Amino acid sequence: MTMYFETMILNAALTDIVKITTKRTRPFVYILNSYDDVLRLKHPEDASLSFYSGHTSTVAATSFFMARTITLNETDKTKKTFIWISAATIPAV
Repeated sequence: MTMYFETMILNAALTDIVKITTKRTRPFVYILNSYDDVLRLKHPEDASLSFYSGHTSTVAATSFFMARTITLNETDKTKKTFIWISAATIPAV
């Protein structure tokens, strides 16, 4: 549990650092509307924190963490390969 917690903390930190550094605008910001109130709603503080997806990075960190912990004691190379391919496929999907 401690290693998983550390993995999630590191993932969140790296995701936030990249988002703050790149400041990629979210797509909904480009949808213009004539009402000022609506525009203010479409430009929240995190409107420029689009890259990269925190949800996808969390799924990737979790699946790779699980693959690593499962394959630590596995000796069959076929099973290891299947586990790692599965771990890479989950966040890609």
